[in-house]
Amino acid sequence: MNMRDTLVAMLLVCVVTPVYALIPITDAPPPLVSAVCDGVTDDAAALQALLNTGRSFSIPEQTVCLLRSGLTMATAGQQLIGDNQLTSVLLLGNAITGLTIQAPSVQLATFTVQCQYVGTTAIRLTSAGRSRIRDITEEHCTSHGLVFDTGMGGNNNLVKIDGGRYLSNGGSGIAVPYSQINNNGIELTGVDTTGNGQNGVLIKGISARIMGGTYQFNAECGIRISEPGDSAYSQASFILSPWLEANGVGGVCGGGHSVRNVAYLGSGFAPVVNMPGSFDTDVRPDHINAGVSGTSSGDEITRLLQQRTTGIEPSLYGLEFVPTGMAPNIPLRMQAKGLSSMHLGGSVALDALKVPGPSVLKSVCVDSATGKVQYCP
Repeated sequence: MNMRDTLVAMLLVCVVTPVYALIPITDAPPPLVSAVCDGVTDDAAALQALLNTGRSFSIPEQTVCLLRSGLTMATAGQQLIGDNQLTSVLLLGNAITGLTIQAPSVQLATFTVQCQYVGTTAIRLTSAGRSRIRDITEEHCTSHGLVFDTGMGGNNNLVKIDGGRYLSNGGSGIAVPYSQINNNGIELTGVDTTGNGQNGVLIKGISARIMGGTYQFNAECGIRISEPGDSAYSQASFILSPWLEANGVGGVCGGGHSVRNVAYLGSGFAPVVNMPGSFDTDVRPDHINAGVSGTSSGDEITRLLQQRTTGIEPSLYGLEFVPTGMAPNIPLRMQAKGLSSMHLGGSVALDALKVPGPSVLKSVCVDSATGKVQYCP
């Protein structure tokens, strides 16, 4: 073989043999041993042996892998990717956790973990920081569908969950059930949590971001932040435009030990439900005055406004605070730009209003009968 033929052969090898190709779990090359995945044979030992190599694998479509013991992924950056979210299936046959992630930057995508009302939990994250979970279905577990648990000193910070269906589990669809460190910065985008026995999502920690998604027909809350017995406050999380429907307690709930979490909700949805010990709030569009409303079910707005001056972004035509349950004559300080009208409910005494220029509102008068801030006559 001359030099030209040698170079061509080397090029073909590079093209047809990608270094990072996924290996089908049912067609692994020797010396690896493939799993059977016929829905009858216990594939747990074979699959664990494959995962222990540290390589990345695919689950072919129309494949059902029965697990009578749980699997563990312990290699950073490892991938387990299904070919079809609905027909690439891990089927749990005992009261087990189907898959435990003990390494950072793992990627899971497009397969189903079916607990069939026997398996305890579909997926447990113990030290999965910066991992990505995309379009996974987890359903019919006796406890939670997906669990964050750093109890052994792990780190689950910055895990991202994109899409996926977390349905009809005995606990919550997605849960941070323990008050632990390093379950922070979790991001959920477009998840579907429907028909769970507790909450659609139970979040604890700091700076979670929940964007869009469906949270409906759950026995307790669509989205719940904290529980009463937590050892630390859950705070600084942001919830943007979720779909909330027919949850037993409320759509978004401050669960009893949370503060300064904010939900931006559609105008047709109920405000945040704060259980005793929580001080969270929401912002909802107000189609009447084209502005925004800040509402609460307790005195959390009072507390927040007493602690700091609130800055309002420019070009809001109206602003309304309706703090129900507040003590009368609570002083209120605000800073507002581009504000033309404001209404203070709940017998709030206007202590000070700072209006930096340019602003439409040049002077402030309060109608004693209506409580409306308006132009002075």
